[in-house]
Amino acid sequence: MINIANPSEQQISIFDNVKNPTPQKKNVVIKARAGCAKTTTILASLNFIPEDKIVQFCAFNNAIVDEISKKLIDPATGNMPSNIRVK
Repeated sequence: MINIANPSEQQISIFDNVKNPTPQKKNVVIKARAGCAKTTTILASLNFIPEDKIVQFCAFNNAIVDEISKKLIDPATGNMPSNIRVK
């Protein structure tokens, strides 16, 4: 996964929601304009999700699915984490 050295206030808020889900807020949706670091924020959020939890990414198109999938491949194994699904 990736780390963000100096996360924005919005990213910190997203990370807090990912780290501390409640029954009312167990899903996180990131909506922003192009180039606003959505993919980076999503990938950095994975650092806060236990490996026993399933993660589902819903992407707008196949190019985004391919981009996220490539960034999730572990170079040591050549595989994506088994708890992550990108559709």
